[in-house]
Amino acid sequence: MSHTPGPWHIDMNSDEEWLGVWNKDGCIAAIESDNPEEDARLIAAAPEMYEALLVARHYVAIAPDNGTPFVYQDLATVERAIAKAEGIEP
Repeated sequence: MSHTPGPWHIDMNSDEEWLGVWNKDGCIAAIESDNPEEDARLIAAAPEMYEALLVARHYVAIAPDNGTPFVYQDLATVERAIAKAEGIEP
């Protein structure tokens, strides 16, 4: 998957008119919403959350819970989130 590399951080634009999510190369997203700080934090965390989901997929698929596998619904939730991030929504 190809996406704008992280890390991403939150900052105001130079005119302090809107909140933005930035990486080392510039602004990735301008946030103008009812909850700009919360939305910006969620967007800025996206690269790390995606990487965490890739790791979680492995552990949810194989990790035992008191000797039994985790419920496949847990894996399905992780798989749906990864597919959405990769633009392959089921």
